[in-house]
Amino acid sequence: MERISADMLDALLKRQCVTKRGIDLVHSIREGEPLEPKPRVRAGRMRGEHISPLMGFAVRLNDVTLQSALLHELDDPQAACLEYYSWPTEFGGIRYGVSHGTRIQVDVIRPFLLKITDQWCGFIDVFSTSMMKKSAMSGNTLYEEVDEGHWTCPAVIDRLSQYGLRYEIVTEKHFGPWYLLNMGLLSPYRQPDYKIRDAAACAVVVAMVKDRGYVTRRELIERQLIYPDDLNYLIVTRRVFFPLQSQDVTDMRSSAVYRDATAYDVVKAAKAASDGFLSLDTAGKERSADTTSNHEPDFIQLVSPEAYDHARHKMTTLSEPISYWWPGSGPAREGKPIPSSTKALWRSKAESGRVLYGNAIYGLIPLWHERGSRIKRFPQSERLWDHVFLKYRLKKRWSIRATHGMFSTLALRLGLPFFSERTAKTRDKEYDRSIFVQFRDGSAARYAVAGFTRPGAANRLYQAGVPLFLAHIDHTPLGIKIENSANGRRFKCQVWLSVMIDAATGRKLAWTISFGAPSAAAVATVLFECIDRHGCLPRFIVVDNAPEFDSIVMHRILQEAESHLLWRPAYHPRYGAPVEAANHKITVQVLQMLAGNTVAVKSLYDYSRTFIARNPELMTLTQLNAYLKGVFDEVEMEVGSAKTGDESIRDYEARIATEVGTEHRKSIELTLAFRRLCMPRASNEGRRTVRDEGYVVVNNLAYFSEDLKRFRGQTVHVSPDLIHPGLVYIYVSKEIGWIDAKSIFTDFFALYSRRELLGVLAELKLGRLRGVRDPAFIARALAEKLLELERDPARCDYLARQMDSLMNRAPSLLKTEPGSSSYFNAPPTVGADAMAGVTADTVAQECAKPPCTAERVVSTEAAIAGGAASQAEGEAVDAEVVNAATGDSHTDVLDGGKNDEDWEIKVRPSRLSF
Repeated sequence: MERISADMLDALLKRQCVTKRGIDLVHSIREGEPLEPKPRVRAGRMRGEHISPLMGFAVRLNDVTLQSALLHELDDPQAACLEYYSWPTEFGGIRYGVSHGTRIQVDVIRPFLLKITDQWCGFIDVFSTSMMKKSAMSGNTLYEEVDEGHWTCPAVIDRLSQYGLRYEIVTEKHFGPWYLLNMGLLSPYRQPDYKIRDAAACAVVVAMVKDRGYVTRRELIERQLIYPDDLNYLIVTRRVFFPLQSQDVTDMRSSAVYRDATAYDVVKAAKAASDGFLSLDTAGKERSADTTSNHEPDFIQLVSPEAYDHARHKMTTLSEPISYWWPGSGPAREGKPIPSSTKALWRSKAESGRVLYGNAIYGLIPLWHERGSRIKRFPQSERLWDHVFLKYRLKKRWSIRATHGMFSTLALRLGLPFFSERTAKTRDKEYDRSIFVQFRDGSAARYAVAGFTRPGAANRLYQAGVPLFLAHIDHTPLGIKIENSANGRRFKCQVWLSVMIDAATGRKLAWTISFGAPSAAAVATVLFECIDRHGCLPRFIVVDNAPEFDSIVMHRILQEAESHLLWRPAYHPRYGAPVEAANHKITVQVLQMLAGNTVAVKSLYDYSRTFIARNPELMTLTQLNAYLKGVFDEVEMEVGSAKTGDESIRDYEARIATEVGTEHRKSIELTLAFRRLCMPRASNEGRRTVRDEGYVVVNNLAYFSEDLKRFRGQTVHVSPDLIHPGLVYIYVSKEIGWIDAKSIFTDFFALYSRRELLGVLAELKLGRLRGVRDPAFIARALAEKLLELERDPARCDYLARQMDSLMNRAPSLLKTEPGSSSYFNAPPTVGADAMAGVTADTVAQECAKPPCTAERVVSTEAAIAGGAASQAEGEAVDAEVVNAATGDSHTDVLDGGKNDEDWEIKVRPSRLSF
């Protein structure tokens, strides 16, 4: 984004009567860094971050529901917002009264945004109305309600008066219940690169809406008058009107598009005024058949027939000079004369009923329906008791006598009625007998539960029914043992499953298995898997408060994908229920059906007495991944759930794609440049020292590059590739940039699938696979064994065919780009040329080629495929090294006639030559 210049900003602020101190403050905010958001002061508040397309940076949030809705509104090009900056500064010395004026509090206020528009410049905070009402009820004077639903902060306004800047508080009434969900779905359509699929259909639909006033979304989509993506684009560009605050844009059956806001108000008023047959009456919420409007007050629906008859008897006695109590009025006064004072009171109530409701009898109805309910008679007093009981009795553990004393003191100060200590004790006993969720501890508990969030406080995003819009990421330990497919050795570490689960359908979007505690690398792998399989990331990703979800790598990936990260609040299981339920199903139901699991094996013994399990506890990583892929991608896709209305997930996703569209998902390609940008650092903050031979060691594996030899002894920053285990990206300096280095095991990795490589790498990092730890010695030993095996004529053709097949499938397995020669060693030249013999002069000519055109050395996978020993026997064969600057060799040429005079192997300079 191109920001406005300093001169233009000064002129704008002077026109808005901002003082010199205010102008300097705005410039310091624009040039400085944002502060950290204030900690969560209210339970259930969800943290997150918002990727701003207007400003081009990420904004940290401590209340996603309201703050993200405000940012979506400001990012709208129609909002006329020039710039905004999150958590700009803080103001100290804010003085306000607390505890009903008993003392003065001095606090520090940190506003949420600095907003700059053509009309005004100032700070904005977004709070919930309940929070500010609770503060006002406790006796604080920080917030003040100036109008219905409009709040202000006199202390902050007084503090900002010296700067000439405004201060505004926004509540949830400004947005409505559906604004955040709608804008989260529609905001990608504002991108300038969006292309309309059918411009003629868009023009026809706009004309239809202008002519008819409104058209339902269902009619447009089912009749295929317009593509759903184009309809979303018309809503975003405001060519048609849609009430983003009050309707769900994804609900095709009840939403509609309108000519303008006036047409929406007219349609809404017409629906509210109509009261035909089988419609809902606005007063009684019951079915009625009369077409006349009902002007009765709301409390009439609660009045019993006896109370209405009692009011009619009162009305009859008012016209009589002397009246007696009627039958049924009570045994103590039935038949006795009615006092004149009582009749005077009835006349005054009848007059008030005539003035307020247009009928005198409404004022004479006795409020018997309110008997026994203090909440309806004294609502302010009851709210005060709830606040005092929660603050002092439950949180501070005061005695019930002390709690009632505080309640009675505050009630007397406010002029409110209060009940006795006996009533308080009775309520305390009833409260203790209520249903509570106790703290859960132990290995079976994911976390302790302190209480459930009330239904009204849940985030609207969780009600989204669009796939790939909101997803959860979490880890769960697997109660299963894995053996290495390379050597059959059993892994003794704990196996963890990291999975991304779609909130709309419960589908497993991506998953990975790791050996060890969950880390940022495992999370990044899950994100890369989702991009590879679906071509995008969900719009919102919900995680818990674990540290691996707050890594720089994850934020970089989400920023590139324009996804928003949400942290679900601690100790609130409602926010993490989908992923916790899925983890429980995976570990309890899915794994028990494994072919190698002990439970499944026992059932096989029941059917066949001759069944013998190889090992009822062990299985390879490839077998586990194949089983999980079959369950997640095949079985569960054909099964419905309560979220999809018993419709299969595959059919549900296809139907939603035709109703809502798919262009709200930002397409991402898993290119090499994207991977290099988003890969995590190696251990020790990624710092490595370049060895003399031109390689770095990462996780006990050596990674070579000819360009690294120039930087011997220097410290560089290394980022390993999570997808291709044979690559690391080395950042040398700002002038040099990035260098790609490749492992000595790159060709060996081609022997295994991507899933098997996890187990192979686990062994290589521990130095067990070949029996040694020195990467330089590993390279020499493998080279010796390779030459020994290739001198065996019986295996020449077999190895050549095997290498060709492996090299053809390796790029697809490891997700590399076309041109495998830049990632892998070339396969060995074994065949007619080799059998005919290649002279030493040819070898010397090949070695004299420049390094950019020289072919790579013989691959090492033949050694592994042939079952090479952990340490080669015999003398080491030193391949020559070519100087990167001159191309001259400084070692002896390999003697091709040694041990075999019929044929000779081409040995060319490579990363094995050191």
